Amino acid sequence: MIHLPNDLLIESYIKAKTIKLQPEFIKMLENEMRRRFLLTDATLQTRTSDLDYIHFQSIQSSQ
Repeated sequence: MIHLPNDLLIESYIKAKTIKLQPEFIKMLENEMRRRFLLTDATLQTRTSDLDYIHFQSIQSSQ
């Protein structure tokens, strides 16, 4: 996962949560996001729709 860009990692995480993929896969994504300081325990409590908005805002601000 080292070569996966941050925005794609976040997008993958949101999609995995939305379509309810295997918990082990979601946990793997969460661990990588924590390693990159993209995810906190507070973020885990956030609804997926809110994460979509946060992700959209991060893309807009980086352009």
